[in-house]
Amino acid sequence: MNEAFEHRSLVDRTLLRALQQRQDLPSIIRLTLHLSAFLLCAYGVLLVTPYSHVAAGLLSIVLSGIWASLFAPFHECTHQTAFKSAWLNSLGAWLSGFPFGMAPAVYRAFHFDHHRYTQYADKDPELLFLGGQPVSWPTRWKNWLLMISGWGLIQFKTGALVRFPFLAYEKWEAFAPWAPLDQRPTLAWQSGVIALFWAGLIIAAGIGPAGMGWVLFAGLLSHMFQAIWVTTEHTGLPNEGSILARTRTMQTWPFFSWWLWNMNFHAEHHAWPAVPWYGLPALHQEVSEHLDATEHGYARFQFKVWSKVGV
Repeated sequence: MNEAFEHRSLVDRTLLRALQQRQDLPSIIRLTLHLSAFLLCAYGVLLVTPYSHVAAGLLSIVLSGIWASLFAPFHECTHQTAFKSAWLNSLGAWLSGFPFGMAPAVYRAFHFDHHRYTQYADKDPELLFLGGQPVSWPTRWKNWLLMISGWGLIQFKTGALVRFPFLAYEKWEAFAPWAPLDQRPTLAWQSGVIALFWAGLIIAAGIGPAGMGWVLFAGLLSHMFQAIWVTTEHTGLPNEGSILARTRTMQTWPFFSWWLWNMNFHAEHHAWPAVPWYGLPALHQEVSEHLDATEHGYARFQFKVWSKVGV
């Protein structure tokens, strides 16, 4: 996506062009380390399960956090900004898309419309999925728990994997109005491939080594970690105004920024989505004084929200 959604001249054009330059090496290193950590942690769960279910359970929680963060390279690769080489972006999208549980073409179509219509209740696919209503922070703790449980993410992913491969032509518009007509066959077959992978994973959890159950548990739990992260991006923000007013940037520790591929700089990403993840910190330094919504720490921010909700 090469469009810019912040139309004020907040960044020098020469600097912006420099920040938009794409490279292969940074993402090759980052994705290799990221996927290696994921696979090693999953193997560790399988390894320790026969000896200690307590250790397996604790390690599966760590695995779930790493699993949730795979959304970051998946997101970056579907934007085609992670790598300079198109084929590496495609490969990265598939390698992270299998464990994430969504076809690259599905997320690309859904997410690009989200960029174009961020927070517009009648057009943003994220809001359409929630009934076309602007999303505010829950006023009851039960609703807040449901929001950060990741249940909505599981519903969306499962719906796409189960329905897209078999969805009748006349039902596409009602179920996925954001899906371009000419891309629907691609969305269907890619979803079928991801669905087969997950079906195999579920079967393996049932008949394979005992540790596979803990691995599957980590996959489910990862949606909670992802929800804690992604609900901070737009929830409670205006449905009009500049893109910087409609998107929130989170200040967090470098450790978490590493796993999130700098997606905590979310307002900057929404304003200038052609800037790769490795250019976002410099972009943040350039526009930080113009950001309308910033918070410090994911857990701290969610606790602040929780402290204000009622019974």
